[in-house]
Amino acid sequence: MPFKAFNKVHPNTDKHLTFLGKNKRSQSALEYMMTYGWAILIIVIVAVVLYSMGIFSPSSFLSFSGI
Repeated sequence: MPFKAFNKVHPNTDKHLTFLGKNKRSQSALEYMMTYGWAILIIVIVAVVLYSMGIFSPSSFLSFSGI
């Protein structure tokens, strides 16, 4: 088991503090990626819905009035 040796380390040693620092940075990076991941996913879903409604087709921008 890889954490047996970790349990014997005194909490005030550098090894313990290094482990906690890496854990905090990993958690921050994961939260950053999840936040922007959800934002990008919502943007993609909105773009797909607008495309399926025909918002991006050129014919929706052109009007044929016989003046």
